[in-house]
Formats: sequence, structure tokens, C-alpha cells
Amino acid sequence: MISARISFVLIWSLLPVTAVAQDAARRGAAPPPFVRASGEGVIDAKPDQAIVNIGVLTQAPTAAAAASQNATQVTAVLDKIKSEIGAKGEIKTVGYSVNPNYSYPAPPGSGAPKIAGYSAVNTVRVTLNDIALVGRLLDAATSTGANNVNGVQFSLKDEQAVRAQAIRQAAQNARASGEAM
Repeated sequence: MISARISFVLIWSLLPVTAVAQDAARRGAAPPPFVRASGEGVIDAKPDQAIVNIGVLTQAPTAAAAASQNATQVTAVLDKIKSEIGAKGEIKTVGYSVNPNYSYPAPPGSGAPKIAGYSAVNTVRVTLNDIALVGRLLDAATSTGANNVNGVQFSLKDEQAVRAQAIRQAAQNARASGEAM
């Protein structure tokens, strides 16, 4: 099981007492005592979403050829991914570039670099709403030409409820510490 850990530290302070203490100090009176405490809330939650960046890198003698080959290969990858994940995910392009590849003369500094070809890179982000499909997604992508997989991130679709739980727990812990002091 993979778990997402959400942690919040809350500092609990009696702010009104702090304002009273500042006022008392201005009047030359002794400030009333106050307590400052902190608490931490940690909630473990099972992730229900996975995000994977999948890319295709192609190289060719010309920019047009690199871009064309890349488009063909990316289309095959996307078709396969869509057939594997169906409606259980979302795909969007997050990066595309075509850049020259340079060759450098030997020894270094003996001449100007020359363009030796071009690289085209297209990267898509796949967000899966069923984390059990991650393995099938990676197999489908790499078997049809994806040659760059940038990690897998597991997360929560909606972390607000878990975040609120962690904050409540941190506040309770801070309050208990303050009351114990």
C-alpha cells in the first residue's frame, strides 16, 4: 500500500493575552502570563490518483523530419494509452520542442560547432483516476514508442478533507500541550 502523508504544524497561542501583555508593558505593569504551544497532525491516506509524464524523443537530419517522426510515434503512443485507460484518465500535452543537435570539432576550440541533426520531444501528462492502471499504462506507452517516462506521482484527487483532518489534529495537540503547561 502506498500512502500519502499530510502533515501540518499549528502554533497555538493566546493572542488576546499577548495583546494584553503588550498593553501592560506600555503602562509599566507586569504582563500577564501566557502559553505558546505547537502541535502536529499527521494523517495517512491511501492515494486515489496517479500522475505520469510520458515522452517521445525522435532524432532526424532535419527539423521537419524529426517533428514528423515524432508526431507519428506520439500518435501511436496516445492511441494505445487511450485504449488502455479509457475514461479512467486524462491526457494533456505538457511540453513540445524541436532543437538542433550539435557536433563539436576536436580538439575543443578548433572550430565552430555544426548542426548534426534535430531532436523533437513531445511530453504528455497522464492523470489516472484508477491507480491500478499504472502498470498497464507504462507497458502500453513504452511498447508503442514512448522512450521517456518521468516518474510516477501518487496523490489524492481531493485532499481538502484529509488536510482539514490534519489541521484539526494539530490544533487539538497544540491545545492539549498548552493546557498541560
